[in-house]
Amino acid sequence: MTQIDLPKGLIYVCDEDPGLTRKRRGRGFMFVDSSGNRLEDKDMIERIKKLAIPPAWKDVWICSKPNGYLQATGRDDKLRKQYRYHPDWEVYSSSTKFTHIVDFADQLPELRRRYEKDLKEPEWNQRKVLALATALMDELLLRVGNTYYSATNKTYGLTTLRRKHVNFDKNGAHFSYIGKKSSERELELSDKFLTQLLKECAEIPGYNIFRYRDDNGLHDIDSSDLNHYINQHLLEGKHISAKDFRTWGGTVLSVSKAAEAHQICEENPKKKMETTLIRLVSKELGNSVAICRKYYVHPDVLEFCINNKNFSPSAKSKKRYAEFDPDEQMVLEILNN
Repeated sequence: MTQIDLPKGLIYVCDEDPGLTRKRRGRGFMFVDSSGNRLEDKDMIERIKKLAIPPAWKDVWICSKPNGYLQATGRDDKLRKQYRYHPDWEVYSSSTKFTHIVDFADQLPELRRRYEKDLKEPEWNQRKVLALATALMDELLLRVGNTYYSATNKTYGLTTLRRKHVNFDKNGAHFSYIGKKSSERELELSDKFLTQLLKECAEIPGYNIFRYRDDNGLHDIDSSDLNHYINQHLLEGKHISAKDFRTWGGTVLSVSKAAEAHQICEENPKKKMETTLIRLVSKELGNSVAICRKYYVHPDVLEFCINNKNFSPSAKSKKRYAEFDPDEQMVLEILNN
C-alpha cells in the first residue's frame, strides 16, 4: 500500500522490491537483474547512468521501473543509507516539504504538556530523561545526535552529548561541542528550571549526560528512544520527528529575527533582507545559509517577514493560539490565513 502522496505519473516502490544492482567490471560497472542476468537494454542503462550513483556506494539497489519515485539506494563509505529519487519527485517533494509544519504545531501543545508532566517524576527513569531531552530540543533546537558519528567522527548532538560538553554557572548552562560537519557549537540555556534538571541529570554516573536508571542498571538514551517518546499518544496516523523541531524553530526564528534583519538592512542598504534574515537564523541553528533557506524556514513566513515590518499577532490569533508564545502565534497566523 502506498505510504506517501505521489505526483501524477509516479508509482510507489521501495528497495525491498525486486530490482537491479551493479557489479564491478574493469574500471566501471555492469548492471544485473534480480536473477543475476546482465542488463542489455540501452535505454534502461542510460537511465541508470543519469542517476550518477557514486562509485563508492555499496549494497546498491536500482529500481527496474522508470517511473518509480525512488530510483536507487546504497550505502556510502560510512555505511549511511543514501537515496536517488525520480526528478519529478524531487520537484514535488521540494514544493510540499513544509506542509507538515502545521500538523507538527497541532501536536506541540500536547507534547509540551506531557514532557512538563514527566519532568515532575521523582526519579531519573527513562521517561523523565527523555522528557528533559525533548524540552531541551524544543528550547535550543539541537540536532538529535547519532552514536555512530560520536564514535567515529567525534561529532555530537543532543542524545550523545557528554558531561564535558556542558558547564554551569549562576546564569545557566553553557554547551560547547563539535556538531555535524565538524562545526563548533556554543549554546546558552538560561531557563532556571531546565538548568537545574540538566545539572541533576548530568550527575548520574557515566560519560553521557542523558542516562537513566532502571532495575537493570544505568543506560544511555539514543535517537530512536527520543523519536519513540515524542510520538507516543499522538493521534492515529500522525507522526513527528526530532527534525521537525528544527524546521518549526527555524521558521519561528525568522519571525523573531525579522526586526533585527530589517534594522541591519536599513543601516547597510546594499544588504539583501532575505539573505540577512536567513543568515541570522542559520547562526542560531548551526546550518549554512543555503541549507537553512532550503530546509528550515517556511517560504511563506520568510516572504511575509521580508515584506512586512513591526508586525504582531492579532487579538484573534492570540486567543486561538493561546498555548503558543507570540512569535509562534505569528507563524500560525501567517500559515493559516
